[in-house]
Amino acid sequence: MDLCLACKGCKTDCPANVDMATYKAEFLAHHYEGRLRPRAAPPAW
Repeated sequence: MDLCLACKGCKTDCPANVDMATYKAEFLAHHYEGRLRPRAAPPAW
């Protein structure tokens, strides 16, 4: 998941039709909710 580029190309290639870019964004939004984001953290879309 760290190497995800948020291009959403995995959604069309995945047999389970999982959109990893959206999944990662949702996870990070909940993870950093109420906390300061580190400088190296990806932006909140």
